[in-house]
Amino acid sequence: MFNKQTYLWIIVLLLIGLGTASYFLFEANEKLQKHEEETFTRLSESIFQHSSYSAQIEQQLAEMSSATTHEDRFAHMLDAYSNLSSLLKSQYESPFLLEDQLQLHSYWDRYIVAGKQYLSYLLQQDDLSELSGVERDNIERIREAAHTTDEHVQQMRAYVTDEQNNWGDEQAQKLNAMVKELLDETDTYTPIGEDDAAFLDDQDDDTSLGPLAFEDEEPLSEEALAEEAFLFMDDLWSIDDVNDVEKDFEGSSSVAGDLIGFRAAEREESEYIVEVSVRGGHIIQVQHHDQTAKDADHAKGNINKEEAQAFSEQILTRWDEEEQMVLDDFEELDDQLTFTFYPKRDGIAYENRPVRIEIDHHAGVLLSFQPLPYYHVFDEQGETQPQLTEDEISRITHDHEMIDADGEPTLSVINGHSHSNVLTYRIPVDGIARVSHIYINATNGQHEGVRFVD
Repeated sequence: MFNKQTYLWIIVLLLIGLGTASYFLFEANEKLQKHEEETFTRLSESIFQHSSYSAQIEQQLAEMSSATTHEDRFAHMLDAYSNLSSLLKSQYESPFLLEDQLQLHSYWDRYIVAGKQYLSYLLQQDDLSELSGVERDNIERIREAAHTTDEHVQQMRAYVTDEQNNWGDEQAQKLNAMVKELLDETDTYTPIGEDDAAFLDDQDDDTSLGPLAFEDEEPLSEEALAEEAFLFMDDLWSIDDVNDVEKDFEGSSSVAGDLIGFRAAEREESEYIVEVSVRGGHIIQVQHHDQTAKDADHAKGNINKEEAQAFSEQILTRWDEEEQMVLDDFEELDDQLTFTFYPKRDGIAYENRPVRIEIDHHAGVLLSFQPLPYYHVFDEQGETQPQLTEDEISRITHDHEMIDADGEPTLSVINGHSHSNVLTYRIPVDGIARVSHIYINATNGQHEGVRFVD
C-alpha cells in the first residue's frame, strides 16, 4: 500500500516528467519553425533576385534597341549581359526546385547561357549603330524569354508571399508546378542564335568558349559512372554497396556534355542527386534536396565556421582535380555557409573558375557542391604576364579616392567587361558600399569590373 507521501512523490515525478517532455517538444517545434522560416527567407530572396534580373534584362535590351549610337547601344547591352551573368552565377540558388533536371538544364542553356553568349558576340563588334534583321530578332527573343520569365516568377513571388505562414510540402509542390509552366512555355521558343550563321561561325572559332570540357575523354558506362558517384559520396550516403546507386535522370550541359544524375536507391526520395559527366566520369554537381537537413545520413550536428571550412576542404579533396585550390570567399546566410575556392597557378588566381561548397552549419550537412564553372574551357594561351607594372597601375588609379592605400594589388583572371579570360589587377577599395575590390586590365589599364560583397 502506498502512503500519502509516496503518492505525492509520484505526482511530483509525473509533473517533472511532463514538464521536461513539454520543454523538449517546445524546443523541437521552435527549431523546426526556425528552419522553415530560414528556408522561406532564402526562397523569397532568390525569387526576388530572379525577377529583378529578368525585368532589368528586358528593359535594358529595349533601351538598347531604341538607341541609335554605338556607344549607347554598347552600354545598354553590357548592362543586360551583366544581368545574364548574374543569373548564370545564381543558377544553383534559383527558386527553380523542379525535379525534372533535364528540362531545367534546357532552360538555362537555351535562354541564359545562349543569351549571354549571343550578347558577348555582339559586344565584340566594332559598330552597333546598325543591327541586321536576324540580330534584332535574336535580341527580341532574349527580351521575350526575360519577359516570360519575369511574368511567371512574379506569380511565384505572389504565391510564396501569400503562403508564407503555411509553407510546407504542399506549397513546395505547387511552386514546382508553377516552375514547370514557365519551362513548358520557354521550351517552345526558337533557341537564341541558331539562325544567325555569322554567330554560329564565331562560336566555332571562339577559343574563349571552346569545345565541351571533356570532349577528348572517353565516354564511360553507366555502371562506371555510378561507381564514380559512389566513391565520391562515401559516407555522405548511408549505403555501402555500389549496387545501391541508381540512375535518377539523364541530361546534358553546354559545358560538360551528356551527364547522368544518380541517387541512393534506399530512399524513395533521395536527399542527394549526384551529376556525373558521361565523358571522363567527372563529378559536376552534388545537390541536397531534402528540406530536413538535420536528418541527413551524415549530419554532424551544429558546427562552427572553422569546422564547416574543414568539412568543405574534405569535400574538395574527394573531388581531387590535382590543382591547388585556395579559399577566396565566404558568405553566411542564416544557417548556410558558402565557401568559394579558385585555382591558383604561378601567383595568378583564376576567379573565372570557381568551385562553391554550401554547408548547413546548424545541421553539419553538405547542401551543395558546385564545381561546374571550374570546367568552363578557357583559352589556355591567354595572357599570363601583365603588360603593366604595379607602379603603372598605381598611376592609373591614383585619383581614385576609394583605393585602399594599405591593400596590395594581386593578379587575377576574370570574365571581364571587355571579354572573358582577361588578366587583371585586383585592387582593394574602401568606402564603396558592398564592393571590396575593383579589377583593372593588366594589359591596357581599362576597368574590367568590381567585386561585390554582401
